[in-house]
Amino acid sequence: MRQTKPLTGRRVLLIALACFATVIAANMTMLMAATGTFPGLVVKNAYVEGQGWNARAAAQKALGWHAEFAYRDGALSVALGDGSEDWPLLLTIGRPTRDDEDQRITLAPGQRRADLTLTPGAWRIEVATLDGPAYRASAQLYVPELR
Repeated sequence: MRQTKPLTGRRVLLIALACFATVIAANMTMLMAATGTFPGLVVKNAYVEGQGWNARAAAQKALGWHAEFAYRDGALSVALGDGSEDWPLLLTIGRPTRDDEDQRITLAPGQRRADLTLTPGAWRIEVATLDGPAYRASAQLYVPELR
């Protein structure tokens, strides 16, 4: 029969420290991976941005506009609603989790189509009026792979 060493306090401490070190190392790895990709910021100061949100939301709802986006054959088309043709728009197109592919496009009054190339995958689209009634909307768009 093989004899084993006795389980001492020092050995239990080393086992416990090794377990904690493994958990802490895994957590730190996940933390660095999570914070290194998307900072989570949508606006610089959420409190200040939210101050007039209810009033802006009510004014936007009163317009009766609803943003719809479509991407086909290398062109992005935007439909908002009656009366929206009179105002220029600013489109911001980018990936949901990064900003290195962001594009800003200004559409003149009456123009609701932009020629651009979007690679396959998920895209975030934001539209805002530049003049006239304040309107902002955003949507997710998925561009499938061509086969």
